[in-house]
Amino acid sequence: MKRKLLCFKLQKYLNGQAYKYQFKNPRKAIEQITAINGGNKPEAIKCVLQNLIQREEIDIANEIFKEALDEDPKMKNAIYPMEYVLRNAEIKKMVLNLLNGQLPAEKQFKIYQLLENGIKSKSINLKSIILGKKGDGIRDLSLADIWEEEKQR
Repeated sequence: MKRKLLCFKLQKYLNGQAYKYQFKNPRKAIEQITAINGGNKPEAIKCVLQNLIQREEIDIANEIFKEALDEDPKMKNAIYPMEYVLRNAEIKKMVLNLLNGQLPAEKQFKIYQLLENGIKSKSINLKSIILGKKGDGIRDLSLADIWEEEKQR
């Protein structure tokens, strides 16, 4: 019971303070967390993925996710919810790049079209894409909050 509580606290710190607790080698971190939590590798993978997503290292997180599935296809059910989290993180990154105008106009148009198509086909839930915090610093700012306004620009 103590070990389980320790593992829970460890994951909470690693995910809640991702910039403070960064992994230099995510693959090694998975091995170490797996050893600590009694061999529960899917939980270790989810913990590392969450940490990477919090720090917006989406490419590395995707790579680790795919490696985990290739290594053990049985793990898919255990880590499958992370696929949705990763996809939302990728969408968030695209939207923020779009809003910041850091991309050439042609690429901005392509991203906008992808988003528009995803929204029309209902494969993108505007409320599930959290872009940051609102001005009060408490409530989340979702893509739903700004989509119609940005669409009119």
